[in-house]
Amino acid sequence: MTHNRLNVLMIVTDEQRIDELGAYGSTLCRTPNLDRLAGESILFRNAYTSCPLCSPARATLLTGQYPHAHGVTSNTEDLGCCVQELNDTPELLPRQLTQHGYNCGYNGKWHLGTSQGMMYGSSRKAAVPSDFGFEGLDFPGHGGIGRGYPQYKEFLARHGYNVHITEKHGTDLLAYGTWHGSGKEGVDHFITSETISLMENFHRREKPFYIQHNFWGPHQPYFVPDEYFHIYENMEIPPWENFICSPENAWSVHRLRKFPGKKKAVWKQTWEPRIRHKYAFMTYIDSQVGRLLDYLDETGLRENTLVLFTTDHGDNLGGHGGLLDKGFGHFENTHHIPMLMRHPDLPPSERNDLVSLVDIYPTILEACSINCPKGRHGRSLLDQKVPARESVVVEFHGLHSVTLSMRTIRCGMQKYGWTACGGDEFYDLSDDPYEIHNRINDPKALDQIRTLQNKLLACMKDTGDQAASLYSRWLEEGYT
Repeated sequence: MTHNRLNVLMIVTDEQRIDELGAYGSTLCRTPNLDRLAGESILFRNAYTSCPLCSPARATLLTGQYPHAHGVTSNTEDLGCCVQELNDTPELLPRQLTQHGYNCGYNGKWHLGTSQGMMYGSSRKAAVPSDFGFEGLDFPGHGGIGRGYPQYKEFLARHGYNVHITEKHGTDLLAYGTWHGSGKEGVDHFITSETISLMENFHRREKPFYIQHNFWGPHQPYFVPDEYFHIYENMEIPPWENFICSPENAWSVHRLRKFPGKKKAVWKQTWEPRIRHKYAFMTYIDSQVGRLLDYLDETGLRENTLVLFTTDHGDNLGGHGGLLDKGFGHFENTHHIPMLMRHPDLPPSERNDLVSLVDIYPTILEACSINCPKGRHGRSLLDQKVPARESVVVEFHGLHSVTLSMRTIRCGMQKYGWTACGGDEFYDLSDDPYEIHNRINDPKALDQIRTLQNKLLACMKDTGDQAASLYSRWLEEGYT
């Protein structure tokens, strides 16, 4: 290797709760390889998504901006998305890296463009990673967990594999099931092999690389090889502490995420079997992370590679009265995310300060000795001179073509959530970590609420959030 600049491998899962990692305290979901990575990394205890939704959060990783600035305000197929495809600008992460001599690779879930040939009456070619300077697999749009694409079908045919879901249950929203196999025939194994090949290819070129490896899981559907499901097949999983919804949280916006057809949440019949399959999915993904880490170790690339691990957002997974998926809420289940950073020159440690997905972009650029462009909203996690952030903001603009402005701010152990067309929420995580008691109408909390409201408005103005003027008028009217 003739260069001395850091390579970067960023591993991104989809819709992963923070309690689905042993390193973050899970005693049920087994993730030995990620736990190994965590033990060698800086582990961020209080990391937050920029938006609890796939496309907006993923666009944040490549822009260093909140959704209101990069324009991917909802999933790209939704009517509420300002731009249906990520804008290609000189500030985009792969453009910055390529300009400074990096090879850039991307494999797995994209979801930063549409997979439709016709969109809102206009015929267009779907934008794929290679259109933005990446090498690797091109899966347009969401990618449908990758199983339908020619590259994967060719992989199955080449190896004589067959993936047939023998036990399938549930609805399309939360389908789950198993196939007979060890996992070598799965999409996750396939894309991991492709990423290893990409690292080999880039390594031979003797130039530094940035590779983003994106799993489709553990987002539903939870289809897993039976070899992994057998680990959890008979496991009893106790209900979440916040499984039963408190009356002050049972209001209209949350109902948009209620499990269909269930007026009352049923743990044993509805959620426990799904969670068993999701845990199996996470353990399967963990095995593929192990392959990536082993490759870095075996080739010596570990000594010159920054490894980042995170997810786009969390998952309700039955919390708060049977809510599913993500969005339409201010809860930790969907906002609070895992984040690990293994730097060759930094010792393992834990950090408790508030950090965000917007911080990933400037961190990568600093690691690669590239100045961060103006107009970014994050701060480098490597810059020890920058004081810890006082607060962190999460925004949400709607989902499934239902538009809705929601902003959440956490400062210390207190959280406030503003919903433009509904009731607000306030939680003190120090004595209510599961957000069961919404204290927005508690007179004793009024001063704390006002402080958070003013901090949120200041953050919105500072980042150019278009909803700041509306929120300012809303505060002047004294609404809560």
